[in-house]
Amino acid sequence: MIKEKILTYCRHMIKREKSVHTLALSVSVGVFIAFSPYIFFHTIMIFVLSWLLNLNLVITFAVTYAVNNPWTMCFVYLADYLTGDFILRMASCSPVLMNPSWMNWVNGQLCAYTGLSGLSFWSFMVGGNLLAVLFSVMLYPIMKNICIRMSRNMHRAL
Repeated sequence: MIKEKILTYCRHMIKREKSVHTLALSVSVGVFIAFSPYIFFHTIMIFVLSWLLNLNLVITFAVTYAVNNPWTMCFVYLADYLTGDFILRMASCSPVLMNPSWMNWVNGQLCAYTGLSGLSFWSFMVGGNLLAVLFSVMLYPIMKNICIRMSRNMHRAL
């Protein structure tokens, strides 16, 4: 039942949009925003990027908050942090030592509230930006092929 509703909505969007490129790019940008580490700016990024890139605002908004919502945000941000921490450690850097001096207070507060020691601002930023770019670039050709196939199937049905 849910699968049919999602497919019906996707068909409706493909009929409305006319451009497979715009649909695929809207989904990719939505995923980029969802994984980006700029937590309090996601909604602003949706409106600005949708306007600048002439994207489908509804799809970009829906994808962003389907991927990053209150039930998934801990996992998304944990993946961001662990990816950045892994990359910085592979580069033989200590992520904690790379923090700017003003972040020591923020990291100290996070450590006090979470009970975790050694949190790094740069691990979160590096991992978040890397995963955002990686997932959005990987998703574009996949979504473009899916939209093309759905569009062909709809035209055959007519």
